[in-house]
Amino acid sequence: MKRYSVIAIAYAELLVIGLFAAMLGVAWPSMRADFNLPLDALGVLLSANMVSHLVVSFAAGRLIAALGPGRFLLVSSLTAMVGVFAYGLVPSWGWLVVASMVAGAGTGAADAGLNVYFALNFSARLVNWLHVNFGLGATIGPVLMTALLTRRLSWQTGYLAVGGLFAALALCFWLTRRRWQLPAGDVAAAAAPTTPLRQTLRLRRAWFSIVLFFVYTGIETTAGQWSYTLFTEGRGVEAVNAGIWLSIYWAGLGVGRLLFGFVADRWGAARLLLVCMVAALISSLLIALAGWPLLSLLGLALMGASLAPIFPTLIAMTPQWLGRAHAANAIGFQVSAASLGYAVLPGIAGILAARFSLETIGPFLIVNTVIMIWLYQQQLARSAAKPAVL
Repeated sequence: MKRYSVIAIAYAELLVIGLFAAMLGVAWPSMRADFNLPLDALGVLLSANMVSHLVVSFAAGRLIAALGPGRFLLVSSLTAMVGVFAYGLVPSWGWLVVASMVAGAGTGAADAGLNVYFALNFSARLVNWLHVNFGLGATIGPVLMTALLTRRLSWQTGYLAVGGLFAALALCFWLTRRRWQLPAGDVAAAAAPTTPLRQTLRLRRAWFSIVLFFVYTGIETTAGQWSYTLFTEGRGVEAVNAGIWLSIYWAGLGVGRLLFGFVADRWGAARLLLVCMVAALISSLLIALAGWPLLSLLGLALMGASLAPIFPTLIAMTPQWLGRAHAANAIGFQVSAASLGYAVLPGIAGILAARFSLETIGPFLIVNTVIMIWLYQQQLARSAAKPAVL
């Protein structure tokens, strides 16, 4: 029963994190209008979120060892609560950037903590199912924000509601804080501060993994945060329809992780990841078809399903590819790199869109998906040549 309670709370936390992350794509045009901002100011907001997200997740292994998983996740949820509530209350653009930093610290810590906990305790199937909930929350997020805006409610209302959910989850973490335990023996040692950070960073395989997470998350976020603006402002798609297709994209992440969770162990990680990355490349090609609106919208939906198992499966394979002694450090680095990609690549996409046109979004996704496939192939080659010591 104790095991099921922590799994349920972890799933709920990822759901609310996904809800928070995906609302921004729909809220951004209204934010931009309220604060009189240029198109590419989204990069500033994402960068603020990224900086704190990166710092906290980078040190996740050490912080978990110092506080214990339960207290670490409690503090994470409380920090996220404060930041998200601030989204709904701040009076100016500058304070919104500060709120983004606080929320980034909280969600980044929770994301890293839950990934470390699940990678060291459970199989690839349960790690995929953990991230199903991020996709589910991300599916609900655009629908919720679209519904609020079409009913002439403010975007701040949505963030206040999500802040309340983080508050409820913080209470759940407090009540169960002693139930979050790492397994005994050498697996628990993976989270202890016995492996120096610099030793993990000396592994070339760790660096390929870090850059791979950077590029993957940049692709996921660019598609999730810019497609609504691309379709509404660049291609004349009605706001309601664009919001629905964006929700389908995020739904693909959730449903895909649920379905792929059933086959992840059976297919093998290498085959599953390669097939999904190639499908993501096809999806990005469809999104780039400006003259074919239905095909590009279908490409967005396929992109969500294609990307679905990549992040959680890579997380689940980290102990095998890099060794358990490096797992907690490496996962912290990976989540940090993911937070960097979350801000940097969509920020670059925004600069290109502002300088040239919104139609640069499609080619930008294509190029980065090709890079992701190359990085993954390099990681496979190095892992096969020199297996990690478990």
